[in-house]
Amino acid sequence: GIITQLEAAADVTAPDHTARLERAGETARDALGEARRAVRALASPRLDEDELPTALAELVHQIDETTGLDARFTLDGDPSPTAHDADLLRVCQESLANVAKHAAASRVTVTLGYSDEEVRLDVRDDGRGFDPAAVRPGHGLTGIRQRLANVGGTMQIETAEGGGCTVSAAVPR
Repeated sequence: GIITQLEAAADVTAPDHTARLERAGETARDALGEARRAVRALASPRLDEDELPTALAELVHQIDETTGLDARFTLDGDPSPTAHDADLLRVCQESLANVAKHAAASRVTVTLGYSDEEVRLDVRDDGRGFDPAAVRPGHGLTGIRQRLANVGGTMQIETAEGGGCTVSAAVPR
């Protein structure tokens, strides 16, 4: 819409040239407001009041209480907020949802580790595992991988023959 209005306003001899430019400016401001609202909607309210380790511990506790999984949280290293905390929280949420829905697991452990170079999140379960090559496109693991790639992070999936799965995500510190 903005481009169309600007193209129409390019005719400086048109009597409504100024009005067209004003409409283009209003449309651009509206679009910017919508984009900002969309970005805010992607942020997790869990991080509004708590730092990532606390938010993850609460999430794991909630999974433990609501699913019957023996869910545990471990923190390694010296935590400090990063620009990628919301990304790691979303990775953990998606991974735990996958464990609860697909893994037939009895136990899941979430480990958050801080090193000088990166922050690593591991979600490890004792479920039936799966073939990572058979992951279908969609929002789940494919979305996690894309989210991490967008911020310079990585994701690895390891499954064991006897079952179990570990999703490891790392982002720069």
